[in-house]
Amino acid sequence: MIVVEKILANDVISLDIKKLSDQKDIFRVGIGDIGIIFLKANDDIEILEISRRSEKTQKNTSFPSIILK
Repeated sequence: MIVVEKILANDVISLDIKKLSDQKDIFRVGIGDIGIIFLKANDDIEILEISRRSEKTQKNTSFPSIILK
């Protein structure tokens, strides 16, 4: 997935990144119906979740899906 590669390479200028309002260093990006939630702390980036977006996943504050490192 090209978007994941861009996030992990910190090449996010072309992506519509949103900071999660209730989280310190957690961000989200949506591509079509796929949502990606990731943690960016200092120079470390970790993908927390990749899932199909819906109202439920947008409101969910836990991150149980795919974990990549």
